[in-house]
Amino acid sequence: MISNEASLANAISQIAGSPMIGLDTEFRREDTYYSQLCLMQISTRNRIFLIDNLAIPDLAPLFEVLANPRQLKIMHSARQDLELLLQYADDPLQPVFDTQIAAACLGNDLQLGYSTLVEQLMSVSLSKSQTRTQWCARPLTRAQLDYAADDVLYLIPMMERLQADIVVGDRERWFEEDSLELYDRKLYEQDDETAWRRVKGAGKLEAKQRVRLKALAGWREKTAKHENRPRQWIVRDAPLVELALRNPEKTEDLTGVKHLPTGKLRRYGSAMLEALGRETGEPVPGNSIARPGAAEKALLKKLKALLVKRAGELKVQPELLAGRRDLQALARGETDTRATRGWRREVLGSDLLAIAATPAM
Repeated sequence: MISNEASLANAISQIAGSPMIGLDTEFRREDTYYSQLCLMQISTRNRIFLIDNLAIPDLAPLFEVLANPRQLKIMHSARQDLELLLQYADDPLQPVFDTQIAAACLGNDLQLGYSTLVEQLMSVSLSKSQTRTQWCARPLTRAQLDYAADDVLYLIPMMERLQADIVVGDRERWFEEDSLELYDRKLYEQDDETAWRRVKGAGKLEAKQRVRLKALAGWREKTAKHENRPRQWIVRDAPLVELALRNPEKTEDLTGVKHLPTGKLRRYGSAMLEALGRETGEPVPGNSIARPGAAEKALLKKLKALLVKRAGELKVQPELLAGRRDLQALARGETDTRATRGWRREVLGSDLLAIAATPAM
């Protein structure tokens, strides 16, 4: 394991000379808002480097190399890793070959795990013994180090297999367009203004209640970031929804809310009331999971039937072509969804729009 600046400098010289690398991270986020990097794994064709960032605080020289736009970074399920690495880089690393995205374009589940893909492509069964390990603890055991190394050992050969299959299947455009989404910095930003959309139960609220939920959820998001604690550790979703329904005006109005104990009231009660006092009163659009009417349900059924049929013809998972929220948006009359842009519009989106525009009989 690389744990000092001299060995890191030697590793960097080898990494810099490789046109492609495998890249993975181990991190912890159980009790924080922001992920904490615990270990970086990088592979070339003939070497694996396990970089102990806890022992080497300054990783700037390494990230200068990783920022090279001519070096391909091969990752699996890259989004979380790229978000974490933004703590060290100005922009998302690129170019990236995400083996999970590639596998999805070839018909696999969108959330296909690394070990499953390794077994599928390389006929190797990986150990899962360290899945829940404490990666920030030191020293790391031999079993932990072996597990971490395995996470990048197969990335380069799997990329070559997947890339060849994508070319044969004429799905380069699919893969390229979906990969471009990884480079959009907005993908990794948790917007305080839209935090209410991630609150469970938001869909049952009326317009004015959503305004209050927006104020409360925005306050919680800011507080979680400031304290670097999980948002559910600040205040859980259910109390936020109940407070949006109640519209409390003074401290006494906060009592008796389930999952909002006295300690939380003392610590955050005034701040929540202050957040509600700052609500703009501006309309907040309905949540995308609002309950549809009979006509909308019928249209959704038609849209889903076409989606399933087309996915079967293309031999991919339906979710790759369109998600539930895409179909719901189309059923409500919206026309700009992920399913109606780029390659998806050509293979499915145009037909979905035609069905959505057909008057109900």
